[in-house]
Amino acid sequence: MQARDSKYRDRQKVQKTARQRLAARTETAPAKRRLSRRAIAIVGGIALIAVLLAGVFSVPGLIAPLSTPTRTPRPTPVPTATIDADPTVYDNFNNPASDGSYNRSQWEIAEFSTAADVSQQNGVIALTADTLGEQTHLSARKYANLLQSSVFFEADLRLDPDRDAGAVFMGPCCGDLDTNCTLSNADGTHHMASCWINKEGPTNLVALPQGGLTVAAGSWHTFRIEFDRATRTFTFFIDGQKVGSKAVSEADLQGTRPTFALRVVRDEAGSNAATGYFDNVRIGPLE
Repeated sequence: MQARDSKYRDRQKVQKTARQRLAARTETAPAKRRLSRRAIAIVGGIALIAVLLAGVFSVPGLIAPLSTPTRTPRPTPVPTATIDADPTVYDNFNNPASDGSYNRSQWEIAEFSTAADVSQQNGVIALTADTLGEQTHLSARKYANLLQSSVFFEADLRLDPDRDAGAVFMGPCCGDLDTNCTLSNADGTHHMASCWINKEGPTNLVALPQGGLTVAAGSWHTFRIEFDRATRTFTFFIDGQKVGSKAVSEADLQGTRPTFALRVVRDEAGSNAATGYFDNVRIGPLE
């Protein structure tokens, strides 16, 4: 064969190579990896859950839509009495329970006065005297028999500019020795601020500062009286400024002792009345 076909040997090599390639192609391909039963179960479970959820959300009304949160309105605060950090505050007139009247546990109205003429409102207390010679008098229940020890008295006062036919007073009153601070009508346009000591009658009255201070009608002013028992000296302040002092004798301090009071007196004729306003009453030991 080789002699007849000079290319026989080459054809044998080609055929051998072809058989090798064919054999390589016919070899069994490696088996693909199969998923484990556990993995199949997990995948199937996830798919089932997805289908169920899709069905739930596709049914109208099965799940309530998310509601928009609404703000709950705050309740209207109920007015309550304020507690002042200063223990010397006797009354700041802020307790709504006393509005329209006065705190009867702290104040006592004089027998000759009318309760209707006393009214706490809007954080102040108003006293009115309607008729000539009338006096509306409110005494502090806890501060009677004064001037046995060192003490101070302080309050804010205002005389109504449209009802100023008289004067407003604050201080120890109605003993053998009285000492008060006051706002009164000066000339129909201005008011007068002053303090005084009185011992047994008007002839012994000492006013400080001499002649008083002229102030705007209807304005608020803070009055303070200090009593030093060791020196028997009264010192007076108007709006934080010292306006004078007066020492008294031991004999002057004997007899009927005064009580702290707020007062309004109508002492001028005419069609007008007298109304005074008071706030921030403070009483305490003088240190």
